[in-house]
Amino acid sequence: MNINDNQKFVRKIKYATSGKWANALLTVVLMAWVGNVVAAPKLQGNLEALLVVADENGKESFRAAEAVLPGQVIEYRLLYSNEGDEVINNLKVLGPIPEEVEYVAMSASSASNAELEASIDMGITWSSEPLYRTALDANGKEIQEIVPPSQYHQIRWSSFDELKPDDSFQYTYRVRVKGSLDL
Repeated sequence: MNINDNQKFVRKIKYATSGKWANALLTVVLMAWVGNVVAAPKLQGNLEALLVVADENGKESFRAAEAVLPGQVIEYRLLYSNEGDEVINNLKVLGPIPEEVEYVAMSASSASNAELEASIDMGITWSSEPLYRTALDANGKEIQEIVPPSQYHQIRWSSFDELKPDDSFQYTYRVRVKGSLDL
């Protein structure tokens, strides 16, 4: 599937149910765009959603996140490849955080030299981690407080590197499935 300027695709992952949990679908939208594009680049995008599994020694392994339970961690791996003949500059990659999960603080990484920002207002404003907001203290005085990562709606990377033909960049981040089980 090619992803061109402002195109996106959706991949659905089944959300495991147990006890009082209702059936739901966890929808992940993967989107990339390129700044100052004259001709649409040939940008291929791929999303993997992997369940993070730790053994008794804390060593992590991964398996496809086809079904998940509350409290489990999913690692999203977004791979973008330049399948064209031209260099791609100003690549921006958006990593949404669906309602059913919460972002794991400081878990995002990139294979390219990129600035990472997060949004708590559906992409209207962006800031580097940790995010701050203005709140009122007990005396009504304005203070700056850290926004919990559980309130992030999306993250994005703005790459400073050129994506050369036949090259690719990988971006990863983790989310934790919300909720608890009533057994």
